[in-house]
Amino acid sequence: MILLLTPIIIIALGLIIFNLINLKNKKDTKYLNKPLWTLIIIIGNIVGNIIYLALESEKNDDSD
Repeated sequence: MILLLTPIIIIALGLIIFNLINLKNKKDTKYLNKPLWTLIIIIGNIVGNIIYLALESEKNDDSD
């Protein structure tokens, strides 16, 4: 059983690490402050990570 959950655990940990690094490198956030986003990312697990990515993603429209 644990063998089946291993990919999900690896993806969840990867998302947490990616989002925490992304949050650390941001100058400021749009909706919540950094400590609150940190809690959402860590405690919210996959759902918190998806919410962070959806709300705080920056769209670069420099396609001139």
